[in-house]
Amino acid sequence: MGERRAYPRLHGVFAATCIGLSSEWAEFKSEVRVLDISLGGCQLDVSFPRQSKLRLLLHIPGERAIGIDAEVMYADEPRGCRVRFICGGQRAKETIAKAVVASLEPLPER
Repeated sequence: MGERRAYPRLHGVFAATCIGLSSEWAEFKSEVRVLDISLGGCQLDVSFPRQSKLRLLLHIPGERAIGIDAEVMYADEPRGCRVRFICGGQRAKETIAKAVVASLEPLPER
């Protein structure tokens, strides 16, 4: 079976600040872990109900923090949730793309 994802993923754990935007999560603000990321979205180590809206401040190693809005597409209580990015500026997209591409490049030979 072939890969169904639209974008390649960067696997690895890094930090993010998560702020709830949906009315039921409006008071929520917490540090979370991003387990993987692509241009289309990411997986978080916490779970929210489907369709919850979140603002993420992503702390991608080697980059300045970037803010991006997301919507929960899939929730699995013990494993967290998957979100899709719904609003983010050009810099956010470029930063994510740069990090993903760098993870796909082979290491230089010694």
